[in-house]
Amino acid sequence: MTQPQVAKRINVSMETISRLERGVNIPSLKTIEKISVVLDVPIKTFFEFDEAKAKDSSFEREISKFVVYLKLRIKRKSA
Repeated sequence: MTQPQVAKRINVSMETISRLERGVNIPSLKTIEKISVVLDVPIKTFFEFDEAKAKDSSFEREISKFVVYLKLRIKRKSA
């Protein structure tokens, strides 16, 4: 699917999609959800990445921190 097609289907500009792909902007969770529906992929797909590569990307690094935080919260609640 092309950037213009994705942009049209989730009701954002093509520039927005381009900026997300280039890592200039960080998408909201709602935008990620919309993209996952349009591309017909599970939302978790956007959060699966090689932790070694996370050091090279601020977005992935922030998501990695968030995932660790959530795991700690889940452990505390189940304890």
